[in-house]
Amino acid sequence: MRRELVCSVVVAVAFGLAVIIFAPLRTAYQIGGDEGFELMKALLCSKGIALYTQIWNDQPPLHTALLAALFRLFGPSAFCGRVLTVALASALLLSLLRLVGRREGIFPALAAGLILLASPQFLNLSMSAMVEIPAFALALFSARSAVLWTETRRTFWLCLSGILMGLAIMTKLTAALLAPGLIIEIISARRTASCFLAIRPALKKLALWAGTVLAVALCTTLLYSGMTFDQLLGTHLAGSLREITRNNPGVNFSLGMLWLHFDCLLPAAVAVLMRTTDGRFSTIRLPVVWFVTALLAHEFNRPYWAFYYLHFAIPLSWLAAVGYEDILARALTEFKAVPSCLLARPAAWLAIFAALCAVSSLEGGWRLALNWASIHEEKSVADHQLVRIMRAYRSHTHWVYTTELLCPFYAGLKVPPELAVVSFKRVMSGRITSSDILAYLREYRPEQLLLLSYGKYDADWNAFLRGYVTVGSDGDFVLLVSEAMTRSDKNGTLHSSAAK
Repeated sequence: MRRELVCSVVVAVAFGLAVIIFAPLRTAYQIGGDEGFELMKALLCSKGIALYTQIWNDQPPLHTALLAALFRLFGPSAFCGRVLTVALASALLLSLLRLVGRREGIFPALAAGLILLASPQFLNLSMSAMVEIPAFALALFSARSAVLWTETRRTFWLCLSGILMGLAIMTKLTAALLAPGLIIEIISARRTASCFLAIRPALKKLALWAGTVLAVALCTTLLYSGMTFDQLLGTHLAGSLREITRNNPGVNFSLGMLWLHFDCLLPAAVAVLMRTTDGRFSTIRLPVVWFVTALLAHEFNRPYWAFYYLHFAIPLSWLAAVGYEDILARALTEFKAVPSCLLARPAAWLAIFAALCAVSSLEGGWRLALNWASIHEEKSVADHQLVRIMRAYRSHTHWVYTTELLCPFYAGLKVPPELAVVSFKRVMSGRITSSDILAYLREYRPEQLLLLSYGKYDADWNAFLRGYVTVGSDGDFVLLVSEAMTRSDKNGTLHSSAAK
């Protein structure tokens, strides 16, 4: 047991250190698609602007609050946010290793960790300043505590599991995908063979766990009085959003997406089949319920983004490792049980094991190498022309408006808090319109605008834009500054330095 713990800690720490040392966390302009939202929200919070009452936000507050606290301590930087994610990714990996290792042993645990590292999206998410990894790191710690409760029956572990799940959900609501699996684990953990005698204490334990989850959510709501569940859920569950995205295959989930990870899907299916037929399904019940819950959630909820694959990758990695273990164990058992003249069956099991390992090694290794290479190919902040121009006008700028939030973040500039999250979901659900944005711009009068080069604007927008002049473009975006700002620089030094 101690060897398994030490090995798990060493692997998780080694992963975190390798990413911090070798990945371009300081220099990469963007690693994850939602980094701009998270970094800008934290920057505004660190400046004393309140979440929900001032900053429009459709996500729970804990990640933003923690990142804002780090910004106050160390100064705002993408590196700070990415290191936080790396630390929590290491914690997630440690939790998975401990969950698998506790039931299956150290080698299946290490296999699960390697499979997860090579899964689609995990490497990018593990170093991106986004909320998916932090939420599921806490959720897996909750699962680990729940499993410890089923083994020891110490109430401390059950309460800790509830607290951690509450924190996970208050980091991102998608962490609740793990909750049905934990509920079933808690209800199923009974010492007596009689279901009738066990149901009452099981429900009491479930009520205690659910109560701690709700207590954390209630405390968070009291701390952030402006947070409403309409704001958290309304944007994501809006019927208009589902209607708009229904016929758009680019944002819809399909089962074919799982086949992109076929090297993990096949051994996972073997694990479910073998554990079900030999009466050991309870040992894999948690990852199976998690996988089915994620499948149903993404089948009915839209849109589906690529980074949501993490919801499948973790339980599939767990199941795949079990599949490899069971195939090898079956081969070794039959080698011992059958006469030497009947070695065809164990040899066939060994061949299946070798084939699956070869496919997983080649496909997973290639995917891991491509992911690592793509991260290093990201454009650096120093090479971003528009960031340099925005910085040149920084001393005369109080507000910036753009949907490309990383540019003002790297320039050390703020956006109007109501416009910190002008996301696809917010726009498509009707929570904000072009007229609403223009009304906020007239209120704040931002000195800089960074707009899409191919954007089309109505007469009201064009009238507003007449007060700005173009100072830069990178093909995708065009940067405008107010005419008043350029006129205030009588010697033209600011404008000429920006043009360089």
